[in-house]
Amino acid sequence: MIRDFARRVIDDFGDQTDSYVASRIGVLIRDGDSYGVGLWKAVATEIERIRLPETHIPRSRH
Repeated sequence: MIRDFARRVIDDFGDQTDSYVASRIGVLIRDGDSYGVGLWKAVATEIERIRLPETHIPRSRH
């Protein structure tokens, strides 16, 4: 689910993806929404995984 959403964010925002994600996280931090911050950080991590070859990104052990 997060992977699909991350792909949609990349498709919708292209070169502005990083700025968009950072602004969303900033707004959520300002509003004190720690759950939302966690979700968007997960999206940001998934975007990095999509962009980079899998051999360079360690997977969580959880």
